[in-house]
Amino acid sequence: MVTQVGVGISHHRNPRQAGYEAAQQALNIANITKPDFILLFSTVGYSPRTLLDSVRSTLGYAPLIGCSGEGVIVQGEADESNFSVAVMVVQSAQIRLSYGAVPGLSQDSAVVGNRVGQFLAQHDSSDAIANFLFADGISCDFDQLISALEDQFNRANQVPLLGGLSADNYAMTRTYQYCDDTILTDGVVWATLAGKAQVAWSISHGCVPLGNKYTVTRSQNNQIFELDHQPALEILRQYLLDEELENWELALRNLGLGLKSQDAFQNFDAFFVRSMIARNLETGSITIPTEISAGTDVWMMRRDQGKTQAGIHKIAAELLEALGESTPQFVIQLECAGRVGDTQKRALLATLQSAIGPTVPWIGFYPYGGIGPLNGQSCIHSHADIVIVLY
Repeated sequence: MVTQVGVGISHHRNPRQAGYEAAQQALNIANITKPDFILLFSTVGYSPRTLLDSVRSTLGYAPLIGCSGEGVIVQGEADESNFSVAVMVVQSAQIRLSYGAVPGLSQDSAVVGNRVGQFLAQHDSSDAIANFLFADGISCDFDQLISALEDQFNRANQVPLLGGLSADNYAMTRTYQYCDDTILTDGVVWATLAGKAQVAWSISHGCVPLGNKYTVTRSQNNQIFELDHQPALEILRQYLLDEELENWELALRNLGLGLKSQDAFQNFDAFFVRSMIARNLETGSITIPTEISAGTDVWMMRRDQGKTQAGIHKIAAELLEALGESTPQFVIQLECAGRVGDTQKRALLATLQSAIGPTVPWIGFYPYGGIGPLNGQSCIHSHADIVIVLY
């Protein structure tokens, strides 16, 4: 039996109807009655319990993972409203799924990482294709999570780890992670795909550095208190446009922090970008998804239309080279929330989907950061686009 895949989307405001519409559309496109596994991405205007129950009952309670995002992506469409849900169904005798969920990121990301790593090790196999990870985008300390995961899973540098940080339309209050009937708000869901298939991915960010470098002079874990002995927020305000000064969401969309790439990653880009996921007006601090120590040099980064557009062409070229004569079975796209504006977003998506294949089953979401390896090392990417092809 060949692999059969379908993707459905709904914008209905009733969560029960939205879940049914997206799930049934995916079944109809795949031409199946029950899938072997399901991917679910949604925005946060819905009751997550009602939405999940609707999808599950429509699809016969097949294995399911997914999370909330700032928006969802399918073939020919991207929607960042509060009411959108995308469902992918897969039926295949060639691919199998192992999966699970672990709560408690805000208590200790390392403990969660240990448990996820143990599960990945238990379900590892010689024909593993890729591991996927969807984690809470507000409470996740990525460095602690991944370091602990890799301590338990010794093939972490051989089986690619891909995924993203769940989002909530910049409310920065609660995101959701889905695993079968379980809904987490502070956890990780994971999955291992194994079988007769291959995976390719490409990553590009769309930011350029502004002004001079700054040195972190006081920090704790992933919270930056001072840059050049001044409150970090005071430095940041110097780079905000008038309309961004009182609009933190807009500032988050447009600005990030740049860290110089190590020599091993120079072929990727001169900088890694980190989103500012929180601010503290009392302490003047900002929080990023990864740990940062005093003495680290950083640059203010702003999204750039030309760099973003060039990155889309780079992604398409790299994936087409990897595919060769092979036909994609499906695509998962993880494009950081707010990376591009609406008009540019649709044009770039059309360019990318046309290059990879205008009829390829395609699903994705807008996370608070994407996860994708470079040179065998698991990395988090902000203001970036990660496109994954299974073939």
